[in-house]
Amino acid sequence: MKTLLILIIYLIAFDANSQNSFRLIPKWKIGEKLQFEVSKINLKVKNDSITKNDTSSYVGYWEILDKKEDYTLQWSMSNDYLNTPKSPEKSTTNELNINIIYTTDSNGTFLKIKNLREVKKTILAIFDEMKTGPFDTKEEEKAAKASVKFLRSLYKDKYVLETMIGKEIKALHHFFGMNLPLAQDTIITAGETFNLFSEDNIPTETLLYLEEMNTEKDLCSLLEITKYDAEFAKQLAINLSQKYGDKPVNEINTSDLSLDIQKINKATFSLTTFTPLIVETESKTITNSTIEKGYSSKRRIIKRIKMN
Repeated sequence: MKTLLILIIYLIAFDANSQNSFRLIPKWKIGEKLQFEVSKINLKVKNDSITKNDTSSYVGYWEILDKKEDYTLQWSMSNDYLNTPKSPEKSTTNELNINIIYTTDSNGTFLKIKNLREVKKTILAIFDEMKTGPFDTKEEEKAAKASVKFLRSLYKDKYVLETMIGKEIKALHHFFGMNLPLAQDTIITAGETFNLFSEDNIPTETLLYLEEMNTEKDLCSLLEITKYDAEFAKQLAINLSQKYGDKPVNEINTSDLSLDIQKINKATFSLTTFTPLIVETESKTITNSTIEKGYSSKRRIIKRIKMN
């Protein structure tokens, strides 16, 4: 009986499309609700000293709204997501919850945000609330208003808006519909990624492999590491330092500069419910030169904490 159950799980959960790869296919039902704790950690280490260690968290609510050929889902979060200051007298937190309605294809691959205009309106309203304080000093108020002005100009751009508010959503759906390695095989692909500062895209190499497939524990864990071309990354850093840095061009020491830039996606899924249990993402830059040795890291940990 146990062997039959394992076979059924494999047949339903995985669409095997070759001898060494498969696709993870969700079988979500309308009305399914999940609750996730989202933690964000920004860490910077320079010459063995921690120069930045910021953490924040919020709770996100994930619901299946519709299922036809595609899925329609909703990701909801309070304005704690933006770490806005709260005034008990003025706060409109209950009115400013962010509800993102989006679609995926039948494989669970993210397609688009359907209510982007409404989300943008809510985000801008939250920024306006940030200007109301309360503030302890005039300097704090001035800094908050300057920050809001910058954020409003940034989030007015459609691409930036979709990118910034869709990070958790895209992370939850990242592995669905992809060709995934079976057993301990590794899939290596060469590609390129968008470069915000130049017309030239950045060359990349992606390693994707299965960390664990355990039917006894009802777990499937996958890991993807994308590495940026080292020389391209170095030149990009030089260009940015020259354009935005506070040192004259002739003071930038690049002769022994090395950069290792990586993006890491890791996820653990239930084999019987086809939903993410833990999803981790990280952008990491390791710097090594005569004037600086260290790394910076931006991590997101999305962990399921409740199921209704």
